[in-house]
Amino acid sequence: MTRFKIPRWPFYFLKWMLGITLAGAVLGAIIFPLVGLIFETGYTPSQLVMNGVKTLGFFFGIWAPGTALVLTVKKVYEAKKAGDLPEEETSESSA
Repeated sequence: MTRFKIPRWPFYFLKWMLGITLAGAVLGAIIFPLVGLIFETGYTPSQLVMNGVKTLGFFFGIWAPGTALVLTVKKVYEAKKAGDLPEEETSESSA
């Protein structure tokens, strides 16, 4: 009886995607208030933080899936090439 093994690549993908989106939100929370205060936009700092989180989080979220897919394929390919993946996770295994 063989035990079902969960492949690692979905976790790599989610890690990259969430990390990229979170990085955008954090950058937006830092950059928007600084620029807003420099140019005296008339918004409160909390409004600027929320606008930054929403705007840059959205923009980074648009690019995150594609970037995460490329980085995941690269990581799995390199692990497969180095022989670090078990046979069940490679596409060459036969059922």
